[in-house]
Amino acid sequence: MQAQTNSETPTEQQSNPRGFYLGAQAHSPLMWGDLFSLGKETRPGYGGGVFAGYTIGGWFSPELSFDYGIGRLGAKEHQINDYFNKAGIIKYVQYAPTDMKLGDIYSKAQYMQAGLRLQMGLVSLIRGGHYTPFDIELAPAIYAQKFSPTLYAAADNKKLDGYGIAESGWNYAAGGDLGLRYRFSPKVSAHLRGGLLWMRNEAFEGVNNDPLWRVNLMANASVGVTFHLGKTAPNPVKTDGQTSMVPPAPDDSDQKAAEAERLRQEQLAREQAEKEAQAKMLADAEKQRMADAEAKAKAYQNEVAALRIPPVYFRRGSAVIHKDINEENLNEILRVLHAYPETAIRIEGWCDVTGTERINALLSQQRADSLRNYLTGKGINSQRFVSAKGMGVDEVGGYSQEARRVVVTLSLE
Repeated sequence: MQAQTNSETPTEQQSNPRGFYLGAQAHSPLMWGDLFSLGKETRPGYGGGVFAGYTIGGWFSPELSFDYGIGRLGAKEHQINDYFNKAGIIKYVQYAPTDMKLGDIYSKAQYMQAGLRLQMGLVSLIRGGHYTPFDIELAPAIYAQKFSPTLYAAADNKKLDGYGIAESGWNYAAGGDLGLRYRFSPKVSAHLRGGLLWMRNEAFEGVNNDPLWRVNLMANASVGVTFHLGKTAPNPVKTDGQTSMVPPAPDDSDQKAAEAERLRQEQLAREQAEKEAQAKMLADAEKQRMADAEAKAKAYQNEVAALRIPPVYFRRGSAVIHKDINEENLNEILRVLHAYPETAIRIEGWCDVTGTERINALLSQQRADSLRNYLTGKGINSQRFVSAKGMGVDEVGGYSQEARRVVVTLSLE
């Protein structure tokens, strides 16, 4: 009877996984040195890696890892006018014609690193290694690193051959990370980490300061998955001096997976609805902008068409502009042309019925050319003139001064 009571009232839960594990992760580094990932522009890097370790006591895991990544760095605002030479040394002023400004380049720093992490599950430590779905992990770490940086022109993304410190030997880095872990089951878990490393390499980005010392840092955000190869055994329990094994808790991983999938689908639906609403808002705004621009252009076109520009009059047989009879009209013409700089200009010259057809054709063209030359001399751009044409005789004007004129019209072309 006593044995039955002991089996029905277990006092401890299943333990965390122990033994070997393998995993993979993706990460995004941000770097600080002589150039910066968070400089004039934000340039996050990317990469990935694999790792393997051994869990002791359900909370402590020495781990070996290998990562490959690419960091992207550029100049900060206060550096954009500093110079560096082809050897990659920052000199702040230009000493040679081949020296370039830091603001005109950016760096892609490829790197490999292999290291040792000493990972500790803090929640698991407090709970004595009992099974914990969520855990907070802290890990000091040390790495061996090798960088192969390449410099590029910021304007056209072309590689700058012959510039910078192309490659350096292996060096070390030290730091650590803090992360969260979620165990989907005793065999599979995922982590999200943020870490910070101090790097000994002084020229990891391809340029270097003089003197050779800066604080070189790498901040790294990573997400990964771990597969536990060891066994998850029940914890021993002592009851009335007897040691027994508590059966494992029921496996509800399928139910949790179904709930996680339902939440994921709801999140995707919300995100899709937000995207569609935002796309509609942008489309409506663009449609309104185009309508406003079209209305504005139409109003401007009507305004130009309604302009009444006074003519310039000439004395009989002359193509000379006389200011005594045209000063007010010339000033008004110049005012209108300056007020509407986007318009095209057409000039038509006319004559009265005096003279032959050949003389009047020549004289009307001379009058048109005379006004065009006058206007360009007053600062009107010559490329605005579409035509300056002699129209010959104005039969309606007859012998009057109204017939001896040059007319200016404007249009949008």
